[in-house]
Amino acid sequence: MTRTLHILTLLLLFGASASAQLQIITPAQDSTVSALTRQVVTAQSASGFDAELYVNGTFAQRKTVRTDGLVDFINVEVPQGPVEFEVRIVNPDGTPAFWEKRTMHILGGPTRIEMGLEKAAVEADGQSTVKGFARVYDQWNYVIPGDLYVTVGADSGSIVTVDADSSRRGIQIPVVNGLAEFEYRAGTGSGVSHVLVQVAQIVEQKEIYLNTPTEPFTLVGLANGSAGLYSAKGDRSQLFDDRSFPDGLTTDGRLAMFARGSIYERYLLTASLDTDRKNRGRYFRELDPDYLYSIYGDNSMLFYDIQTNRNLYIKLERDQTYGLFGDYNTDLTGQEFISYNRTLNGIKAGHQDKQWKVTGFGSLTDRRATQIELRGQGLSGFYDLGFTDITPGTEKVRIETRDRFHSEVLIRVEHKNRFSDYDIDYTQGTIFFKQPVEAVDHAGNPVYIMVSFEAKTGGAMSYIAGGRAEHHYSDQFTVGVTAVTEEQSPTNFTMLGTDMKYSFGAPLSLGGEFARSSTIDGSGLAYKLNAASNPVAGMRLNSYYRRVEAGFTNETQIGGRRELGTIKYGVGGDYVLTSSTKLLSDFYQTHQVNGQGGTNEVRSISAGVEQRIAAGFNGTLKVEDVRYDGTNPDTLQPFLETHSTLGTAKLDYTYTEKLKLSGMHERNLGSSPELTRPNATSLIGEYRVTNDVTLNVQEKFYENGGMMSTVGFSTNVMENTQAYGKYEIGNAIGAYRNQVSIGLKNKIKVTEDVTGYLGYEKTKALGQRVGEAATQDHSAYSAALEYLPKLPLKVATKVEFGENSISDKTNFTFAGDYRFERDFSFIVKYRGANESAKKSASYRDIEHLIAGLAYRPVDENWLNVIGKYEVKVDKNHYIAPFIDYNTSIVSIHAFIEPVQRLEFGLKYAYKASTENSVNFGATTNTNFYLLRGEYDITDDLNAGAEYRLLHQLEAGDRLNGYSIDAGYVVYRNVRLTAGYNFKGYKEQDLVEYALWSRGPFIRLSFKFSEELLGL
Repeated sequence: MTRTLHILTLLLLFGASASAQLQIITPAQDSTVSALTRQVVTAQSASGFDAELYVNGTFAQRKTVRTDGLVDFINVEVPQGPVEFEVRIVNPDGTPAFWEKRTMHILGGPTRIEMGLEKAAVEADGQSTVKGFARVYDQWNYVIPGDLYVTVGADSGSIVTVDADSSRRGIQIPVVNGLAEFEYRAGTGSGVSHVLVQVAQIVEQKEIYLNTPTEPFTLVGLANGSAGLYSAKGDRSQLFDDRSFPDGLTTDGRLAMFARGSIYERYLLTASLDTDRKNRGRYFRELDPDYLYSIYGDNSMLFYDIQTNRNLYIKLERDQTYGLFGDYNTDLTGQEFISYNRTLNGIKAGHQDKQWKVTGFGSLTDRRATQIELRGQGLSGFYDLGFTDITPGTEKVRIETRDRFHSEVLIRVEHKNRFSDYDIDYTQGTIFFKQPVEAVDHAGNPVYIMVSFEAKTGGAMSYIAGGRAEHHYSDQFTVGVTAVTEEQSPTNFTMLGTDMKYSFGAPLSLGGEFARSSTIDGSGLAYKLNAASNPVAGMRLNSYYRRVEAGFTNETQIGGRRELGTIKYGVGGDYVLTSSTKLLSDFYQTHQVNGQGGTNEVRSISAGVEQRIAAGFNGTLKVEDVRYDGTNPDTLQPFLETHSTLGTAKLDYTYTEKLKLSGMHERNLGSSPELTRPNATSLIGEYRVTNDVTLNVQEKFYENGGMMSTVGFSTNVMENTQAYGKYEIGNAIGAYRNQVSIGLKNKIKVTEDVTGYLGYEKTKALGQRVGEAATQDHSAYSAALEYLPKLPLKVATKVEFGENSISDKTNFTFAGDYRFERDFSFIVKYRGANESAKKSASYRDIEHLIAGLAYRPVDENWLNVIGKYEVKVDKNHYIAPFIDYNTSIVSIHAFIEPVQRLEFGLKYAYKASTENSVNFGATTNTNFYLLRGEYDITDDLNAGAEYRLLHQLEAGDRLNGYSIDAGYVVYRNVRLTAGYNFKGYKEQDLVEYALWSRGPFIRLSFKFSEELLGL
């Protein structure tokens, strides 16, 4: 009776409308947007009454209105997406008396990026800039306002916006008020630049057309010729080149020039000619920072506008059209079967506009394309490529992550650059990375190191020609054609293919590729068709069919050999049934020819459901049916035919925003449980320590005995990808071979200048799935510390340990540099590695030490000194007979100007080399001395003298040389030099020279420019 009177009173006080009797205060209004998945709902009503809260129609909490007329529902869990709160005032019998609703949106994760640029084209002058922006949307098309960083980069030019996190690749830009703003600066090469914006795995890109700028024409050159009349004595028949001890009249000359600038208004010409160009066996001559001296002590920089290993380079370009003769990459990389990426020297031309993209190339070469595939080991190296005939400068290194069940699916690719990402030793055929390369990613997918290069053959020159034409009929429809031919004996290699992409918008998109190759061994086809569809709201479908015949050949295709002799097809998708229910399904079939002459057949079909059960509770059910017929991964029997079904049930409970608890059960329902995951129950805990670091704990109990514990951290703060890390403690699991992949690559920012890196990876086969990429059991540990202030001292060090069933490995690296005021600089780099076999006495030690110093006083310039010390050690006891090699080199160069007009140049070098093997040992010690003095008599006349000595200590051999000369500027930029030269070789036991050459010489040098030539 009393409650009835209260309700009547309520009606009198607030009137007849429900909205007046009950009012939701918080959220304040409809369409409120929040990123928090825990909310507070506050309502106003008459005190003493019961109030219930419903979230999207599901009961959440029940409370009583306080005496102040307010009721607070605290810590209300809400799903991402649209949320409807309903507050009800209920009668004593539980029926609602009054109610009110309020809607809001809980932001989801990033699913789409909107990107804009203020200009579509700028001049490639190295100065022009373009402002850009990015907005990030969730799956319900709401703008994410902040608490997010986007990664921005460009394949040419640069992003000049301040980088919020320099430890990550790309430029990190915060989202502020829903907008991430950046600025792009054009480079100096015309063409098309792709500006990319990335959040998580979502990438959006736009093109900027870089037009040819107008540049003043510049030409610089040097021409010289020399002649000498020499008299030689001694036996020259054993000389590799008798010109080193000339006899009679000799002549020599060189013409070198460089030209760059605009011609015929908008055409940009870049050309180089050098009749005595060095390093012809090297492509793309970038400066090796340790080639001559490790440090020079000044701010000079060396870069190349010209890349060629021949005498002539020429390039003519206008906006997005160009033609060149020189070094180039073919860069046909956008497809799979018809990709063709090689480093060549020859001719190349290209054109691109909004509708067409055309490229053609041709070359004469004696190289062959080679590709090496290695699995990561959780270590930086050393990784042995198995080749020592790599053409320097041609290697292309990338890290690939592939789906463990679908090897054709490329999850992630990281292209690596020499010096910044890795070091390669062409002589030893080894590669060493700056960061460890994991064996598997956090989901157990295999990680591969792919190295492509041009291998020396020593054979005759042969031609290569090819090209690609791509036409964009519209934004939805693109067709491309690729053709390549290589001259081979007795039958040429040819490859021809086409590809297409067509989009009907959101409902359907299609993609396909068809290729045919032909070699002396036969021909083969490779083709695929992919379809993606969103037939109704909330549903996504993907399907594919692909076939690669065993006779198909493309040595430059990424992972191509792995796919030979395969037929694969499948379909999968998911459907958001309600706001709390999601259905998933997948089917695939694989047919592949195996090494025993038969085939491996895998068929898998699975179905599952993800369900939000109640506040804080989410469940997953999945059933997978697998058939396998083929080679046995356990090798106990040569072949295996099995059919099994695996059921998985998982329950997640979000206790707080930071703590999540889970339970999972896996059960084999088929006839061969020993060949799938063993029956097991797991308890899992995840605690988010910070926004970037999460602690993971798991205890796994196996039904037939045995258990395994895992403890670790996961982080997403390095390299724009989620790293992973767990430590496992467990006993032997018998015959079970279920792969548990565990690893860690965490970054710890100790101070502003000190950064630490920790790494741990372990893979253990405990129930290997048939049809899944196998990973060798191994462990890897790594730790690194960087101290990188601005000045004067910088230090970085790293230590790694690894082991597998075959060997143990240890790596240690150290690098540091020191600068004293502005005059003295010092740098040191050391890298050492050891690998020891477990089942034999075999081992290999590799060491490399480089130290450099420079004394370049700023206030006084009479003395300048640079020096270098280098040690290389390679003790390889894996080969028979073993080889131990050790070499040390010291080099010092000094420049002295004691008084004005008088200069001295001094150089000293020492090399010690030791090589040992079975019943063999050799040691050599060699000194080299060079002294040259010059005196400027007048501004146009100078005189100089030089002495050289090469001394081999063990044999006592001496190679002496001296010369005197005088030079005179006979005309502007024309210099005439005359002198006398002597060169002699003396053995230890001889009093006189065994071989010598001497005589007068004359040299004429001419420096010219466009101004001097009147251009």
